[in-house]
Amino acid sequence: MKKVLLSILCLGSLGAAQFEHKITVAPTEKTSDSGRKVYLAKVKVTKVSEKEAPVIIASPKIVCVEGTKAEVKIKSPDNIDVLIVSVLVPENNKAEAKASIYMTEDKKVVLSVDEKIKIDSQKKFRTWADLRERRAQDTIHK
Repeated sequence: MKKVLLSILCLGSLGAAQFEHKITVAPTEKTSDSGRKVYLAKVKVTKVSEKEAPVIIASPKIVCVEGTKAEVKIKSPDNIDVLIVSVLVPENNKAEAKASIYMTEDKKVVLSVDEKIKIDSQKKFRTWADLRERRAQDTIHK
């Protein structure tokens, strides 16, 4: 019975496109007018199909202020396809942010995710030597 259900699931998803997402949240060196920390969230939503190469649907950057929910809405010109991304960095937990993604395609919900994101606290590159080293590392990994 399990094999039958699994094969039906696999057959149903063969031609369908899958949507993948990636969210990163990192602190910036800025503070808001009220003295709260400012974070930058980078979102990337990709449509993956077995027949075609992956297509980046959207890659917005969201400026988040600690304790305040930041949201971005992207609509298609005909308002049929919608992408809504919201990110909240709580004041009491600076190691983890809450994010949600909601996306429709042809008036059908294709992506609906609520998740917690670890805040990236990598070292900031401050000197020209550090920047050159970072660029060299980035070109090696490409």
